[in-house]
Amino acid sequence: MQTEVERKAWLEERRKGIGASDAAAACGLSKWMTPLQLYLDKIGEGLPVDETPDMRWGTLKEGVVLLEWATRRGVFASKPDLPFVSGRWPFARANLDGIAMITDAGGNMVGSRIIEVKCSRSDAGWGEQGTDEVPEAYRIQALHQMACCQWADRVEFAVLIGASDYREYTVMRDDAAIESLMMIEARLWQRVLDRDPPPPTTAEDVALLHPVSRPIAREATPDVVEAVATIGRIKAEMADLEKE
Repeated sequence: MQTEVERKAWLEERRKGIGASDAAAACGLSKWMTPLQLYLDKIGEGLPVDETPDMRWGTLKEGVVLLEWATRRGVFASKPDLPFVSGRWPFARANLDGIAMITDAGGNMVGSRIIEVKCSRSDAGWGEQGTDEVPEAYRIQALHQMACCQWADRVEFAVLIGASDYREYTVMRDDAAIESLMMIEARLWQRVLDRDPPPPTTAEDVALLHPVSRPIAREATPDVVEAVATIGRIKAEMADLEKE
């Protein structure tokens, strides 16, 4: 579990750009967050997000699932300490779950792999094992990661569904899709810089933009008390005149 200091640092880091987990929200394709909610989060006016049991246990299991992926291949994989930042799109950042060094039979490094770890309660949205059939939000996340890591030609998904259903998927690099995604994200990030909120798309968005005001009690001064009494007398006189 994150300490208060660690969580504050994490939130500050998130506001420096658009992360891989933000990408689907930037496109309006996230079931957890709208573009407006993402915008408010980036300018520091978003709703507080508390760590849920699913989030906590998912984080705790990440290392185990990453180790399983690496063990099956006989390679070493580790979680990078720092985010990767795109050289072409400086607002695009990616904190990776894991990177694996791929070597040939002689032990020479021939490439690297991005590993994205997911822990899911059910297999909803997940296709056949070994394919690229992952939930759309996660496909977008993978494209964003490859935008930040020019050397990456794919993202390997290591997925634990429920308690013991382990699966693997691969999303290959698609430069045309990455270009389109970055254009969408760039427009949203420009709104963040300009403090120009995107239009609301849900009732919750409207409530965030136009919160309902609530009356607040204040002690009245003598002038206010006298004015209220005068208004009361005038209203009474008007009622009498209307009767006449």
